[in-house]
Amino acid sequence: MEQNNINDILGIESSQSQNNNEKKATITEQKDNDGNGKSYLSLIGGFIALISFFGPWAGCSDFSKATVSGMDIAESNNEFYLILLSSIVIIVSFLYFKSKRELLKSKIYILSGSIISLVIILYKIISIQSKPMASDIVPKWGLITTIIGFILSIIGVAFLKNYNELKPDVANNNNLPQFVYCQYCGNKIDLSEDPEFCNKCGKKIEIS
Repeated sequence: MEQNNINDILGIESSQSQNNNEKKATITEQKDNDGNGKSYLSLIGGFIALISFFGPWAGCSDFSKATVSGMDIAESNNEFYLILLSSIVIIVSFLYFKSKRELLKSKIYILSGSIISLVIILYKIISIQSKPMASDIVPKWGLITTIIGFILSIIGVAFLKNYNELKPDVANNNNLPQFVYCQYCGNKIDLSEDPEFCNKCGKKIEIS
C-alpha cells in the first residue's frame, strides 16, 4: 500500500481553514487493494469454479468418451447444487462489496462458500472410493479446476482490504472532502472532528 496526501490522490490543490489553522489529511490510497491484483484471486477463483462446474468431472478409465459434469452429479445429488451456488455467491459478494469499498465484508461469504464446497467434494470422493469398480473412475479437468478455483478463493481472502479513499463529500462549497474511510474496518471518519483514531476499530489514522 502506498500513502499519499489528499493532493496526490485528487490531483488538485485544496485547503481548508478551520480556526485559522490549515489542516491536511494523509490517507492510504489503495489501488485495487493490491498493486499486483492479488485481491482479485477470490473473484478469479469463483469464476473458475463456476465454469468448471459444467465441465467434465469424471470419466471411465477405459478411454471411453463418456464423462459426467458437476451438473450431472447434482441432478442425482442435490447437495452438489451448493457448489454451484457457492461459486455464484463468491462472485456476487466480491463485486457487491467492492462496489461499496468494503471488500472485507465479503470474506465470510467467500470462506463459507469455498469451505462448504470443498467439504462436499471431498466427501463424495471418499464415498466413491469405498464402492466397487471405483478404480474404473478417473477425475477429469472439471473436478480438478473446480477444486483449484475454491482454493484460490480462500487464498485470495488474505489479500482483501477495504478501500480507503476519500468520499466526495464537500462542505461550504469547497473542494476538500470531509470524510475518509478507515482502511481496517471501512468506518466513515469525519475529518472535521480532527480524529486521531477510528471510533469503531480504534486503529490510528494519520492527521497532520
